[in-house]
Amino acid sequence: MPTSLSIAVLPFANLSEAEEQAYLANGFADDLTTELARVPGLFVVSRNAARAYRNSGLPPAKIAKELGVRYLLEGSVRRLGDEVRINAHLVDASTVGQIWAERFEGPFSDVFKLQDQVTGQIVAALQLKLVPGKAN
Repeated sequence: MPTSLSIAVLPFANLSEAEEQAYLANGFADDLTTELARVPGLFVVSRNAARAYRNSGLPPAKIAKELGVRYLLEGSVRRLGDEVRINAHLVDASTVGQIWAERFEGPFSDVFKLQDQVTGQIVAALQLKLVPGKAN
């Protein structure tokens, strides 16, 4: 396992009834990748490298090893009418355990606010790892 704090944002699954809503899931993962890349001390795999694992069926530990990361962020996005639901899970590939999971819901008009909430909570979940001398 990598010794530095590192993460890959895997493609989010589109659980909407309409396939044309896939842009929402893709955009969400892209934006999360961008925001997490701004966190000092956190190595974030490029979105294109992570996208290669869409529907791969590989276990999280294998994906993490191939990408050279310790953590994986995975999730799903579902839009139904004017509502959107986002499920996100942060996995520690060294234990294959979820260290954080949350569901976010709200009006589609607030999708960017929901995205900011997800990003903020992920950073908080990793915060202890970001303290100098505590990085895994």
